[in-house]
Amino acid sequence: MEKHSIELTTLTDSNSDSFLIKFCSKTKNNYVLIDGGLKVNGKKTLEILNNIFINNEVIDLIILTHVDLDHINGLLALFESDFVNSDTIKGVVFNFPHSEEEMDALKDKRTQCGYKEGNRLLELMLKKKITIHNAKQGERFTVGDEVLIEIL
Repeated sequence: MEKHSIELTTLTDSNSDSFLIKFCSKTKNNYVLIDGGLKVNGKKTLEILNNIFINNEVIDLIILTHVDLDHINGLLALFESDFVNSDTIKGVVFNFPHSEEEMDALKDKRTQCGYKEGNRLLELMLKKKITIHNAKQGERFTVGDEVLIEIL
């Protein structure tokens, strides 16, 4: 029986959110990045990810839980880097507004929600041809051979 382990790294020093999960096996490591924190967190995360990329590994999935500024600004800093492209990031689960009502609600919360930043992140992902998955309840994503992530 092959032994597996999971490593969880918190990428923020503040109240913002960003986590890197590493699923380790003897043959391959798989990585999931959840949220990006603030802009300063994105710069720190890029340093960590560069070490992954140098080892010819990739980020299998990035999950953006919502577009509050303390979740998305770090991803913007990350995606503005030349190191981030469709070869290094295999897909993004993008929880972005699905209706005009949701968009209007975000516009009304300008101090917290990053409507404009969400659009900018979407532009960067499209420009870099990174696969975008819409976050919908019940959707499932496979990471590697043994990890299944389901959107609740």
